[in-house]
Amino acid sequence: MKVEQAILAQLEGSAAVVALVGTRVYQLKLKQNTTFPAIRVQMIDEFHDHHFRGRSKLSRSRVQIDSYGTETGTSDPYAAVQDVA
Repeated sequence: MKVEQAILAQLEGSAAVVALVGTRVYQLKLKQNTTFPAIRVQMIDEFHDHHFRGRSKLSRSRVQIDSYGTETGTSDPYAAVQDVA
């Protein structure tokens, strides 16, 4: 399992996250006309460690997680996005 898939599974399994965004946790790109708030997870980079015999099975990954919100009436969109973050 790749690291971004593991992060998606953790977010989708978290009761606190589900309470804020429901099932709107996406990998790489948001669906068109998505309802907000939502979360997007994207792999930015993956570094593989090497040793004298070549590439090791260990790697380090950099993953970006974005939270999206929308401006609605009197609610503060920044506060809503900060809650999701």
